[in-house]
Amino acid sequence: MKHKTLVILVALVASAQIAFSQSKPSNFEGATVVARYNMRDTRTSAVEDSSGKQHHGQLKGSASYQSDSQMQSSLEIASTSGKMTVPYCKHFDLAQGAVETWINPKYMKDADLFNKITYKTLRTGVMGAKSVFGVHMHQDGSLTGYILNDAEPQGRFFTYVPTPRRLITAGKWHHIVLQWDGHHVTLFLNGQHVMKRSYKEIEGAGLSYFGEGEFTLGQGENPNNAFIGRFGLTRIFRGTLTDEEVVQMAQTAPTSEAEAGMSVTSIMPASASIGTQVTITGSGFGDLQNEGTVELGGVVAQVNQWSDTQIVATVPYVEVPNGTAVVNQGTNSSTLAFEVFGPAIKQSPWPFATAGYGAPAIYGARFGATQGSSTVTYNGIPSPACTWNDTWVSCLIPEGATSGPVVVTVNGISSNAVDYTVMPEATITSISPLPAAVGTQITIRGNGFYPVARDLFFTGVKTPVTADSWTNEEIKVTVPAGAVSGPITVHTWWRGMPSASLTIVP
Repeated sequence: MKHKTLVILVALVASAQIAFSQSKPSNFEGATVVARYNMRDTRTSAVEDSSGKQHHGQLKGSASYQSDSQMQSSLEIASTSGKMTVPYCKHFDLAQGAVETWINPKYMKDADLFNKITYKTLRTGVMGAKSVFGVHMHQDGSLTGYILNDAEPQGRFFTYVPTPRRLITAGKWHHIVLQWDGHHVTLFLNGQHVMKRSYKEIEGAGLSYFGEGEFTLGQGENPNNAFIGRFGLTRIFRGTLTDEEVVQMAQTAPTSEAEAGMSVTSIMPASASIGTQVTITGSGFGDLQNEGTVELGGVVAQVNQWSDTQIVATVPYVEVPNGTAVVNQGTNSSTLAFEVFGPAIKQSPWPFATAGYGAPAIYGARFGATQGSSTVTYNGIPSPACTWNDTWVSCLIPEGATSGPVVVTVNGISSNAVDYTVMPEATITSISPLPAAVGTQITIRGNGFYPVARDLFFTGVKTPVTADSWTNEEIKVTVPAGAVSGPITVHTWWRGMPSASLTIVP
């Protein structure tokens, strides 16, 4: 598993206090903490690494994180470009060691939880970025730990410790420890062994590497494998932990921290009709929408813009509003009051009509029980007469109306527009070939037939005949048995049943 140099690229929604220690805490028998990430706010403090030098912002040697991070006690990575990067530290050159971290995924996806890079292996001296140790989370809830096996030729082989599926779930804290002791690589989850594999160290060296290489939380080489969620206490150890120590470490989940999660603080406007764009403001939405959704009035809405603090969405067709606006991202959701009002057209079952004739019903919601002063317009021309109730209306197409939007207006509030095509009265302009014999396909040309086929009637044939093909301007049909010379009639869906003379020859 090869990795390129990781760029210090951050988009974090909390900051971290970094402390390095060379002392051995009394509660660890064979391990020394060499790095501890407490995940506490330190915006007013410098970050100090093991070199003893103080650094600010993204200068070399610092732990990088967003400077305007929010005050909460966990490190939250809210976008696929987010990670915490700690530059090379000699105390991470561990022949035997362990990495502990707490994670709380916002949702399940393939993600690199932590990763250490090296640029040269001891055995071969081969240059090039390689992962030394790390843990990868899979979308199916499994984990894979890995250790660079430098005892193998060219350092090409890793010792992998994969786990069963469905061990990790979104929205919950999980304690993870990856440990290597020169003989085995062990992956612990929530204090329990979940996988252990044999590992052969180089005699007298163990896991051996040198050269600058950074340690990251939240992302590896592939930005598509970025972790979205929160990290709790993270520590790196020199030496090995006992099973009892790991069990004890897993007992203290970061449950006391403020579970800030996702929050919707406002929606503007607070009430709107169908087709209106609304702006939702809050926090914790995530920089990318991914699988996030917005529900307005109980119906999933089209999202036009999405960022960690603001979402723009369009009010959809809502038949029975539930009075809420809900933002969903993974297992998190946040709700605010929101009212959908005004008439809304769900659909018109027939998008064609003819001026001067009645149109099919327009179905929708909140039209009102009676028409009163409400109107229906066809491309801006109001209908002179309608049949009306709260969920459907049927109107006469006004003379002079042309193709365009149909809009229902109630109490001065307009619905969404549904396109209508106003068709001319059906006419036949030609039939060919003439004359025609039974079994011959003829072509009827004209206008206003409508795009949807209906029937034709031949003289001498009692039943209607189905066309071979049908468009608004052209119909192809085969002359049926029994047809004799006389009118052929086109039966359209709406206005007009034009006829033309057809001569039948033997």
